[in-house]
Formats: sequence, C-alpha cells, structure tokens
Amino acid sequence: MTGGKKVLLVTAVAFLLLFAVLIPTYFSRIRGANFGQKAVYLPFDDVTPPPAVTPEPEEAPSETPSPTPEPESTPEIQIFHYTDLKLNDNSESVRNLQSRLMELGYLDSDEPGTLYNEATAAAVAMFQRTLNTDTDGIASADMQTSLFSDVAVTYEARTGDSGSDVYAMQTQLSELGYYTGKINGYYGVATEEAVNAFQKKNGLTEDGVFSSGDRDVLYSDKAKPFADPTPSPKPTKKPSSSKPKTPKPSSPTPKPGSGESYPVGGSFSATGDVAGVISVATAQIGKQYVTGDEGPNTFDCSGLVYYCLKTNGVSVSRRSSASYAENSAWRKIDSMSDVKKGDLLFFRSDSSSQVSHVAIYIGGGKMIDASSSNGKVVRRSATSDYWSRNFVCARRVFG
Repeated sequence: MTGGKKVLLVTAVAFLLLFAVLIPTYFSRIRGANFGQKAVYLPFDDVTPPPAVTPEPEEAPSETPSPTPEPESTPEIQIFHYTDLKLNDNSESVRNLQSRLMELGYLDSDEPGTLYNEATAAAVAMFQRTLNTDTDGIASADMQTSLFSDVAVTYEARTGDSGSDVYAMQTQLSELGYYTGKINGYYGVATEEAVNAFQKKNGLTEDGVFSSGDRDVLYSDKAKPFADPTPSPKPTKKPSSSKPKTPKPSSPTPKPGSGESYPVGGSFSATGDVAGVISVATAQIGKQYVTGDEGPNTFDCSGLVYYCLKTNGVSVSRRSSASYAENSAWRKIDSMSDVKKGDLLFFRSDSSSQVSHVAIYIGGGKMIDASSSNGKVVRRSATSDYWSRNFVCARRVFG
C-alpha cells in the first residue's frame, strides 16, 4: 500500500473513533437536559476560550472620617446653697445643722429639731473655733460649707479656746487632780499642761489638744487620777467594850409616792427613792441646756441624771451617759417594755451604735431629759419612732 493510502486510511479510522465517542455523549447531554438535569459542557464546547476578564481596578477605600471622641464624663459636682441661720430660726435646715453638729461631737446627741436655740449656737461657736473665725454662733453659708465637707474637723479644744465645754473639762480635770488653776472656761497654758498630763497617764496621744476621744475617757470610770490612790491602812481592832451598845432606831425607808403627778418648778422632795428622783427631775423642767453642766441651774443629759441621783443620796460620780450605761451595780433592762419608773434610759443616735444620751423614765411612756435640740430640760415621749429605734438598754438604780 502506498504512503498516500496509508495516511488516508489512518485518517478515516481516527475520524470513526472520534465520531463513536462524541455521538453518545451528545445524546446523553440532550437526554439529561430533557429530564431537567444540569447540562455538562465538554471540552469540545470550549473551542473559543472565553475572553480574559480584566479585573477592574480596586477603588481606593474612601477615607471615612473617624468619629470625634466624646469628651470624658466628669463626676457631677453638687453645689449646695446654704442660707445663714441664727438664734431663734425655725426650719428643716436647722434640723440638718443639728444632725451634723451631733455627728461631729460639737452638740450632744439627741433627736434633732428645727429650732435654732442657744445650745445650737454654742455648738456652732465651738466649730467656728476650728476655722479660726469669729465665734458668734451664727451658721453662715461659708461656715455650713465647711461643716458639711468631708474634711470637717471632729470636736476638739486647744490653747486659746474658751467656752462652756472648756469650763466643764477644767472641772473634771480638777476633780482628778490634774488641773489646779482657776476654773474659768479659758484654755490657757495651765489647762494645756493638765490635758497633757491626763493624756500621758491614760495612754492617750500627748498633744495637749482635748479631743472627743479624750473627753470619752475623762468622763468614764476608766479615767486614771493624777495621783495613784494610797492604800488605806487596816484599822486597828479596838477591844470590845463591856457596856452594851444601844442600837439607834433606824428611820423607815421612805415609800415611793403613789400619785402620778409630781411638783413642777423649783421645789422638790428628795426622798432618796424613785419618787424622789422623779420629783427632783420634774423640778428642773424648763431649765437651760448647757454642754457639760450638772446643775443646779443648767444641765446636759448626763449632768441632769448625776444631779438627780446625788440629790437623792445615791453615791455616784460625774460620768457620761455611755459610762452610766455600763454601771454593773445597777440592774440592766434590755427591753423598753420592761422599764419602770425611775429607770435610766440609754439611747444611741441614728449614725452611731455607742450610747450617747440618757433620760429618766417617769412612767406612762414618758421621760424627763436635758435636750440639746430643745435647749432645755423637757418631759416628752420615750416611745416615739426615734427613741424606739435607738433604745439600747435601761438601768434600774432602785431595786
């Protein structure tokens, strides 16, 4: 076979083979399409390659302006506008003023009231001393701003100060043997030396400044006297006399009064019992409240109790209400429902758990006490909301 025929034969065979492959595939494509199948494109369909897709140039990202940061929030500052307060003003602002003065120790603890009395003015003057301003007892707006600030100084008295609190402190230091100068209410060099000596002997900070902590110790049974007491010599036993002693007739113990009413005003009957204590206390109603005073014309709360007990022959020292509350010689009563006439009632304040006020129970839910918020000795309810929630305990002096 010639070369030309061989080429022709090979070409024919190749064509037949190609035809044999393509024809069944073609029909299967048509059949698949007729039955809803997805057509499969074979290589022979890709005779002309698809044009190359020219990628579109990427757009430069638009510069979105970043949000302006919000200014940092600062804590809200509350600005209080105080109104000047003075003697005889009557408002809720006075109640707030008294509460703060009590909290800082310048005004003795009590249920705050709305009347700006002399006791309030005296407490304001004590605080003004710490500011080195005029001690006129007027609560100006500037003074109140300082009083209600976080850096307000708690009660203190120092050299150069004067007031009823200094007078009372000198009196107590004199009783303990530390102060030998004139009791005049002025905090001079001699008073400072006495305070220093008291602080040293009692393990307190020796700075010559009389603080509320020093005051708590000074009016407590824990206070150490300047000179340690000398032990009393044992008495020498005397030989017994052969002559029999005639016993002295003992006077009968006075009976408590049966009536519910007691004398009001200057007169009283100190019978040495419950009725006597209530009689003396009732006679003091209306007398002025003065911090540290113990009668006979002016009182603070513990000073009134001291005066009533001492006048009725009870052996008692001048102490604070907190110290009287700890006197184990007197029977402790834990519930207000169990108190009886003549019992001493002890209270704390809303801001402290420490006993800070004392009153004398007179029965019928009433008590007599020297009130700093009222500025005088008063008879009032012992079962109001304030006193009920702040009742700590009672002590029974008689029986």
